[in-house]
Formats: sequence, C-alpha cells, structure tokens
Amino acid sequence: MSYQYSISLKKKFLFAFSILFIAQMFAFAPVRASTRDSQLWTLMNAIGPINKQHRKIRYWLEIQERIGENISQLSQMLLRPGLGYELWPTTTIWLGYDRIYTAQPFSNPPVNENRIWQQLLWSKEYTRFRLTARSRLEERFIERTIHTAWRYRQLFKTSIFIPKHPKYAAVFSDEVFFHLNDFNLQRNQGFDQNRLFVGLGYRTSKNSTIEIGYLNQMIKRVNNPDYRGNYLSMALLLSE
Repeated sequence: MSYQYSISLKKKFLFAFSILFIAQMFAFAPVRASTRDSQLWTLMNAIGPINKQHRKIRYWLEIQERIGENISQLSQMLLRPGLGYELWPTTTIWLGYDRIYTAQPFSNPPVNENRIWQQLLWSKEYTRFRLTARSRLEERFIERTIHTAWRYRQLFKTSIFIPKHPKYAAVFSDEVFFHLNDFNLQRNQGFDQNRLFVGLGYRTSKNSTIEIGYLNQMIKRVNNPDYRGNYLSMALLLSE
C-alpha cells in the first residue's frame, strides 16, 4: 500500500510539474508581432523665434499621440523640444531631445526611449507651391537595449496650392529611415522604415495650418514579418 501510494504521489508530482513547466513556456514565449494595424496619429508642432530681439534663435515644440490596435489604445506618445538657429531665411539647423513611450503593435512589452537629435531644415515657398526638405540624425537610448541606436531619416514634402483657393493645398510627403549601426545584438543596420503621406492642408491663419490625410507606414523587422500600417493623420502646424 505504501509503495503504491508512493508511485501515485510521484505521478501526481510529475503531472503538476509538467503543467507548470508548460505554463511557464507559454508565459515567457515571445508574443508574435502584429503585421498590420489601423491607427490615428495626431501631431502639434510649433516653431518660432524665442523673442523679438533674437529672431534667428528659434524654438521647436512637438507633441504626438498615436492611437493604435485599430484605434483602441495608446501605441506611442512623443514629446520633442528643440532649439535652432536660422542660417538663412530658408535654412535652419537644430538640436533637440525626444521622450517617447512605445507600446503595441510597435513594442511588447512597452518601452521608454530617450533620444537626442540634430537636423537641417530647408523650406521655401514659391508662387504655386512650397517645398520642404529635412535631414535628421538621431541617437536613440532605448529601454532594455544595450547599445545606442544611430538612425538617419530624410523627409521630402511638397504643398501645392489649389488655384482660386489659396488657403487650401494638396500635401505630399515621404520620409525614409535608415539604421546606421547594429544594436541590441541584432543585424539592424540598413533600411528601417518608410512613411508616405497624402492629404489636404488648410491655412487657418497666417501662422497656423491644419493637415489631414492618409499615412502609410512600412517597417522592416528583424526575425519577424515586416509591418504595414494605414493611418488617419491629423496635424496642427504653428509657425512665426
């Protein structure tokens, strides 16, 4: 009887251990990354001189909120302050800082990121359109990542004024991102992502413009399928 009881106890112990082991495997298994999503991206960007006496020294303040998982939860939030200097009426150089929170579908578990950035911004308005080019270098300090991630991004944008309706413009932009190094023990170097925007701009006043449209994002992922997103983008742009 004692021997049979011992065998029965061992079987129960092995069964319980097996259940716990399998549960632990599922608990720590990596969550499969989402490959598609619909989101709402909102942005407010204010640019201007720090005061009337020093108009060449300029401030940059940007706030972004990105609602993902089919517009059901916060996926990313970004705060971006910066200082710039006007080299010429069309050209400014900038230095700034980002604080970013990122969650699903871009990161699981959520991560915080601190980022330093430098950029060259060129913008010129012609009779019928405005052209903008922005070159930005980023040093990214990502939570739970063991290396600094260096990234370069290049934006080209055009706003074509609609005849007889000067307050309205058709807006097109494309921004491409490149990782400049491998980080977090992965082969990240090279193409990172692309963002293509098509929309409508409305100049509400001399110093403010609203842009609403469609944004397509494609992200190249390491060891996971690439990600594609379709977004409604809404931006308030303030400038002096």
